[in-house]
Amino acid sequence: MTKRNDYELIFIAHPDLDEEGVAELVAKVSGWIEAADGQVIQTIPWGRRRLAYPIRKQTEGSYVLLRASLTPASIGKLERELKLSESVLRYLLVRTEEPLPAAKRPTTPRPAATRLPAEYSEAGAQEG
Repeated sequence: MTKRNDYELIFIAHPDLDEEGVAELVAKVSGWIEAADGQVIQTIPWGRRRLAYPIRKQTEGSYVLLRASLTPASIGKLERELKLSESVLRYLLVRTEEPLPAAKRPTTPRPAATRLPAEYSEAGAQEG
């Protein structure tokens, strides 16, 4: 068995597709991944969003994030299917360096920005 790598696939579905159409497209893309001896780990629909610039004369689309485990040899087949699909406006497939995290997000908030102590800020102002 060949080694699998973890990938994240983000694609934009055509805005003419309703929620059922997007779900069918996600099932189709998942089928392509599984047909290439891959495994879909997580699917996260981001919903309909406005595009930063028009793509194929469309100004909005439905974003979907798929996390999957694939063999490097199967990447070309998957990208070919995504390019030929008229329902996919744009896609981005990247390999993740560390193993894919679970669906749960961390609950600890980020630390707030801290100010430098007074002696550091005054010393820098006096030197300059």
